[in-house]
Amino acid sequence: MRRRAKAKCYVILPATDDFNQIWEAVHEVAEKEFDLLVIRTDSHRDREGDASNYFSHFQDSDLFIVDITGNNLNVLFEFGYAAAQNKYIIPLTQGRVRDLSSDLADYSFLIYSKDQIDEFKINLRSRLRLELTRVEKDRDNKQLETKTKIANDNFFVKCFSNRDNAQLGDKFLEAKDEIKILQTNMSTVVKNYIEPIQSALRGNSGLEVSFLALDPESYFAAVRANQLGKDVSEFRKDLRNALVQLHGAFKDNDKVEIRIYDDFPTQICYIIDEIIYNCVVSKYQPSRNNCVFMLNDEYPSLHTSFVLHFTSVWRDNKTTRKFIPLSHSSHLGE
Repeated sequence: MRRRAKAKCYVILPATDDFNQIWEAVHEVAEKEFDLLVIRTDSHRDREGDASNYFSHFQDSDLFIVDITGNNLNVLFEFGYAAAQNKYIIPLTQGRVRDLSSDLADYSFLIYSKDQIDEFKINLRSRLRLELTRVEKDRDNKQLETKTKIANDNFFVKCFSNRDNAQLGDKFLEAKDEIKILQTNMSTVVKNYIEPIQSALRGNSGLEVSFLALDPESYFAAVRANQLGKDVSEFRKDLRNALVQLHGAFKDNDKVEIRIYDDFPTQICYIIDEIIYNCVVSKYQPSRNNCVFMLNDEYPSLHTSFVLHFTSVWRDNKTTRKFIPLSHSSHLGE
């Protein structure tokens, strides 16, 4: 049974040293006492330097803690954006409520003093307990609503213009239970995703990773090379080198397995926990340049189309086998 994801708390503070003590207090209470995934907006943005990644975390967050002390314009903008998204918000201020803008009058502010941090923590605990009860109820309602839609024949999907825009590296970092990758050529995985997958494995002892790639010696490798206008021998070499590098990166981790198949390559997809990223295959260009559809495997038809397909290819002993680099297989045969 899949574990329920941690609630995510986004903390919005002015980006000055004056608020480091407040950040430490919020982080201590929210993460250590309530087991929330806590992100501070300004430090995260500085580290990543990626606006799309910032908005992705913003959208995924269940709860916001916003300190408007000093009426910092960036903080007020993000407060307004969170409010427009109907997020749960705990607003903070060191000032007086009657001095606040009338636009903020409907919010219940947690007023605190920097000289009384212990009292601030006590009040924050009470507010977090209340807001998290609301968040959990909202999550349960959404889950129930989703279940009533699962049997429908139509459902919404999200589409990205290409694989880079799907921000898959971030999704791998957040994986908890499983990562399944079905791809003709693992070159892009080696180039872009080894590090986030390794980080996810280090952070989650229960995570299992399965790589399924086209056999470099397969007849279908030659067909695909011709489709892409590549030299067949060079294309086979690319497939082989990527598998060797992938094996080298994960050979010491018993939670990771690499298998290769000798069959018509019908799909390219990434399955991360319950989410499926289906990459469109076309005749004359690599799939990484084509659009990517984000789907949910809770829908039976999608589960059958992608998850069950992956499992069927993975377990087919006639066409699929564990990948062992040539040097290793030669050694085993001695």
